[in-house]
Amino acid sequence: MTASLIPPVGFSLSVGSNITRMADVNCDIEVWVRPDVAASVLSLPFRENSFTSVLFTDVIEHLPSGSEAKALCEIRRCLATRGQLILTTPNDIALFTACDAKFWVGGHRHYKPEIIHRLLNETGFSICNEFASGWLWQMVEMLIYFFVGFPIRAITGILPPVIPFLEELLNKEYSLKRRDGYTLFFVAKRD
Repeated sequence: MTASLIPPVGFSLSVGSNITRMADVNCDIEVWVRPDVAASVLSLPFRENSFTSVLFTDVIEHLPSGSEAKALCEIRRCLATRGQLILTTPNDIALFTACDAKFWVGGHRHYKPEIIHRLLNETGFSICNEFASGWLWQMVEMLIYFFVGFPIRAITGILPPVIPFLEELLNKEYSLKRRDGYTLFFVAKRD
């Protein structure tokens, strides 16, 4: 994680946290992952101005199409004034979309940076930083997950561990900023 993505000191929320625990409060709609709070980003059960930072990483593409602005408004409501949002989502580049099996079978969406810009601006956020990262090894990891990890998780309920050498390659790949990377990163402040 680069210094520009480190959340500010304060009380943090991760929305769509799944099995990762990266915030003070971890929220997910999936009860089986045992979040601190089971809730939808479309109706968060938190008071206004509760958090200084919100992580919204690789979630927006799973929401019902057309509900993205509602989710961002709900996150904004829970953020303190000048609070920080960190949002990531897949980049809408034809090669990445073609290699994303979840796109073909599960409606997993990819976004152009301009769409995220518009959504953030329309919902009261100011973009502080943005970049893309990840490329070849991210696509390899996605294909392995879809054809190996996902079936194992579906049968056993347990996600198999990450392959160590692949994790190392992914970490190296994600340490570089690319204009055409797989993952779009946005850091935004609540106006």
